[in-house]
Amino acid sequence: MTKNLSKKTILIVDDDPSSLILYTEILLSTGAVVLCANDGEMTLLILSQQTIDLVLLDLKLPDMSGFSILQEIRQKYKQVKVMAQTAFAMDINRECLEAGFDDCITKPVEMDRLLVKISALLLQ
Repeated sequence: MTKNLSKKTILIVDDDPSSLILYTEILLSTGAVVLCANDGEMTLLILSQQTIDLVLLDLKLPDMSGFSILQEIRQKYKQVKVMAQTAFAMDINRECLEAGFDDCITKPVEMDRLLVKISALLLQ
């Protein structure tokens, strides 16, 4: 069952165009407003101009690491939930949570699991 996220805005950050398309299609089905960025600079620009509820953040981007972007978000946009997404599975959940991410999911992403995690963060 798809959760209703119609009053939520989600920013997807990934440098892989196919991932952006897939996540966008899945998240649009929830009614959420979906924005996309493919690097850290665009991510921070969007955050400065829009009210974002959740950032789905790839850890490996061409210009900045997801950890660096997280630090910026935590300093300036404390209310924003941030979920890491990564292809690196070994001990990454612990590392992400210790760094301050609200949650973490590994690639390839199971879409049902992603929706459950996002709903848990946004509808609590």
